[in-house]
Amino acid sequence: MPALRPARRLRVFVSERARHGGRPLFEAVLQRARELGLAGGTVFRGAMGFGRFTQLHRPGILEIAEDLPLLVEIVDEAAKIDHLLGELETMIGHGLAVLDDVEIALFGPAKPPT
Repeated sequence: MPALRPARRLRVFVSERARHGGRPLFEAVLQRARELGLAGGTVFRGAMGFGRFTQLHRPGILEIAEDLPLLVEIVDEAAKIDHLLGELETMIGHGLAVLDDVEIALFGPAKPPT
């Protein structure tokens, strides 16, 4: 079993329609995490959801919804996640972030194959 390391997971829940700097918010968040050198991140699209205003977001019968909930998940060491979280305060007009301490196990080589 690989060695486990402490890390922090940041989960940011946003609307698919939310924007920042002229582009989708989820894309801007993931790009900023990449620019800061965080270990990695993924965007998940929800099938259905609601937030604090209890508005239900789901696809209609005849169309694909364009405002489904999105989850941006990023994992790295606590200090890097905390730094990104501080920057997100100016990027996210409406959303929710969840943080939890996790352990990670890294598989494979430290650098990508050439």
